[in-house]
Amino acid sequence: MIPRTDCGTFIMAKRSKSIAGPAQPVEPIQAAPPASGWTDVRAPTSVEIWDTYQAALMAQRRGDLEAARVGYIKVLAEQPEDFDVLHMLGVLETQRKNMPEALQRLNQALRLDPDNPAVHNNLGVALCGMGRHAEGLAEMQRALALDPEFADACCNIGRALCDTGKAPDSLPYFDRAVELEPEIAEIQFQRATVLDKLQHRDAALAAYDRVVELNPGHAEAHCKRGHLLSHAKRFKDSLISYERAIAANPQYAEAHCNRGNVLRLLGHLPEALVSLDRAVELQAEIAPAYRIRGLVLTGLGRHQEALDCFDKALSLQPQFADAINDRGNTLRLLGRYEEALREQDRAIGLMPSGSGAYANRAVALMDLGRPEEALVSINLAIKHAPQNAEFWNLHGNVLQALNRHAESVASYTRALELQPGFGQPEFNISMCALIRGEFGRGWPLYEARWRTGQRLGWIKFRRPQWKGEKTDGKLLVWGEQGIGDQIFHLGMLDSLFKRISHQQTTLAITPRLLPLVQRSFPGISFVPLSRATRVACDVQIPLGSIGGLVRRSWHDFPAQRKSYLIADEARVETLRKRLDRGDGKLLVGLSWLSRAERYGELKSVGLKDMQPLLQLPGVRFVDLQYGDTEAERHAIRKSTGVEIEHLPDVDVFDDMDGLAALIRACDLVVTTSNTTAHLAGAVGAPTLLMLPFASGRHWYWHEEREDSPWYPSMRLFRQGKVGDWSDIIGRVRDVLVSGMTKAS
Repeated sequence: MIPRTDCGTFIMAKRSKSIAGPAQPVEPIQAAPPASGWTDVRAPTSVEIWDTYQAALMAQRRGDLEAARVGYIKVLAEQPEDFDVLHMLGVLETQRKNMPEALQRLNQALRLDPDNPAVHNNLGVALCGMGRHAEGLAEMQRALALDPEFADACCNIGRALCDTGKAPDSLPYFDRAVELEPEIAEIQFQRATVLDKLQHRDAALAAYDRVVELNPGHAEAHCKRGHLLSHAKRFKDSLISYERAIAANPQYAEAHCNRGNVLRLLGHLPEALVSLDRAVELQAEIAPAYRIRGLVLTGLGRHQEALDCFDKALSLQPQFADAINDRGNTLRLLGRYEEALREQDRAIGLMPSGSGAYANRAVALMDLGRPEEALVSINLAIKHAPQNAEFWNLHGNVLQALNRHAESVASYTRALELQPGFGQPEFNISMCALIRGEFGRGWPLYEARWRTGQRLGWIKFRRPQWKGEKTDGKLLVWGEQGIGDQIFHLGMLDSLFKRISHQQTTLAITPRLLPLVQRSFPGISFVPLSRATRVACDVQIPLGSIGGLVRRSWHDFPAQRKSYLIADEARVETLRKRLDRGDGKLLVGLSWLSRAERYGELKSVGLKDMQPLLQLPGVRFVDLQYGDTEAERHAIRKSTGVEIEHLPDVDVFDDMDGLAALIRACDLVVTTSNTTAHLAGAVGAPTLLMLPFASGRHWYWHEEREDSPWYPSMRLFRQGKVGDWSDIIGRVRDVLVSGMTKAS
């Protein structure tokens, strides 16, 4: 919030000894409370002097301080001992920040009327404006002693106490001021700001409500009210308050900024950007607006533009810890993990109790494959914010990455206690249960995936979700996850067809899989996933929900497991002939990268790190890796002389049928956890799967097992520690050598 800069409430004297006529209250500096309505009884004087005084007074009220000063000086030239003029000239000089002159004039007025509470009050304001708070407070207290019902003095004492770090002591004075003047909006506002500062949020909100009731056009009260509502996560109500602040003052940059932030929190990112652009247009030096604008751009995936915004915020406010923290988070999203970590460390150095920076640091360390350090960082975040449900959820994620699944469940449970209905920890508990084979507990919680905020392919259907009940109607099965997970869940269709016939089922699937699944599941109707909502059906079920119906225990797995996707045999034969040089070498398909947005880097191994495999005699390696692999293959060829077979006419990304045939044309597949692994397992190819520590977060590889109940042709090899592939590669090499020895 933009801080107030006014220094007090000015009022007229209670009585005068010279100029006749009623005194008028001076307009307060900025938004200070108005005067209490003191009146004067004056002695007769000349019409000319009276008119000059009145003109000066009116000039002061409208803010023309120089004209007012000239008028007062003219009156003093005729009547140098005029109490009212000296008093008002002192007030004027305080308004002009000319404090030495203000003190001189106010003290002159006091010599004429030593017990005037208004002058003591205004002298106290001037002294506080000079930083002499102890003397200023003494003068204000003197004013209140002279007039115990002096609301303005109460208000000014309260503000002076706030300025000296004694906000709790100030509250009784504001309470008294409100009691004395309950209908003055500005006094109510001053009290509300103190309650807000003391984090008495319910009371502060009620006080701001009273301010806008008394003055519906009080823009700052609407803005501060919006801030409190936002803190309470009442974002829609908060938005209304900010919009009322803007209606009252369209040039209010802070309100535009805060409106943009609430729109961001509500997910209305393009609209938020418009509001933030308006904020910086009105006030180019407002660092928080650039920071929030950066957050919006991050949410829109415009990460480089977001970095520019954070840089602008930091150019305006170099020690802006939140902007540094957010900049680090954006660097992490760009894959610049080491830079991100440095930024989080910098933010923590500036704000050692800043829990958000510790949490983001933990995430960056996780991305770097350093979960032990991440655990230290997230523990510190929780130490500073023990009631933050998101931190406890992240704590569980770190423990999962360390294979401490039972402990991670306790952290996820704590997150749910703090924030009931929080989908992510509930989903994570399902992962912990499923990875341990606790299917009866895991599958129901797995439905919380729709409440995690992840970009799942949710489609809104008019028809209800099928729960496995007996039905004579038509069923639509549709794939809502990535292509690898779709391949995995297709393995349970055979069990599903024991409950409902092929003829009643339509499968909506990613188009890349259509030729392969059409061959593999005859009798089913197929459509591309984009046409799922056009399918006439009575009930529907996402592919990911089938497991809850047909794999509720280990006993539900088929006794004789076989491949469930069928490659094109003619194409397999053609590819085999192309690859077989007649030299008796073992054909090994190779895939080494995962390009998944989450955890892809942890699951990937560099081709150069696989040289102990690649240099094996008697083996020819075949490129199964999707994406452009030319540079890596060229580097290996140059450094080792090993040529990895690459068939450019087989598009292993878009042509899943072609990839399945190429896999089947090989004798064996060596792969990391990616789409190729699922496809190799689904077509029944002998496969050696290299898994990262903690299984790369994928529950279906389970714990400790060297075999896969989902893919019987697969053998699993796990990292012993995060980031170390050398041991796995050595063990896979031994298996290949052993296989070649037996074959010979």
